[in-house]
Amino acid sequence: MQYYFKKNWKKIALACSIGLLCEGLYVVIQLVMMREFDAAISLDLRGFLLWTAVNLGLYTLYLALAALEGVLEARAIRDMNNQVRRDLYLSLLDKPHADYHSRDTGEYISWLTTNVKQMEHLAWAPFFSCVQQAGLVVFCILALVSLHWLMLAAGLVLVIGTLAALDFDRAFVVFHALFFPGKDNWIFDWSMDPIILFLPQDFFRNCAILILALLLVWCAALIAADLWTKSRRERR
Repeated sequence: MQYYFKKNWKKIALACSIGLLCEGLYVVIQLVMMREFDAAISLDLRGFLLWTAVNLGLYTLYLALAALEGVLEARAIRDMNNQVRRDLYLSLLDKPHADYHSRDTGEYISWLTTNVKQMEHLAWAPFFSCVQQAGLVVFCILALVSLHWLMLAAGLVLVIGTLAALDFDRAFVVFHALFFPGKDNWIFDWSMDPIILFLPQDFFRNCAILILALLLVWCAALIAADLWTKSRRERR
């Protein structure tokens, strides 16, 4: 696959650049929408109309760039698929007559159709999707930092909490591997260590939930205090 990526790197880079621009524009649209709601809550009609017009313009640009990115991505994928088919054709032409006829013709047709489609769905398309999703994460982090650095901290706490809730056993192991490297004294055997009977898994899960909840409350309190302080300074 790297061969085809390198061979079409210009087309891929252009499609990825437009895709990243779309993701960045999408985040900007959300920030502008916050301004729009803020103006509406403040009963600022002029500001509301201004931010609404800006948002409509940005959204129109976003749709145009998204359409362009779709065309460029489809063109890059089509060219890579055609190059894969061409290489398969050449490899078939180089086969000796006996080796060629040792397989059924339908198998060769499957190589050129089904297998190429699988490469498209399992390699080309996921690559572009991963690039865009990674860009979206980066832009979201920058947006949170631009609003307040504690919002980034709260977002990280929410992400970590969600991942831990999905698979607490693995989260428990990863936590101890990160903070207690090279040690295994936190691994208990219920038949030999009675402490595991007094402190079951639910105890550690509830502790983790409590810690994450307290962190979120702490971040929210600091953000509220900071915003209140800024509003008092502006009034003065």
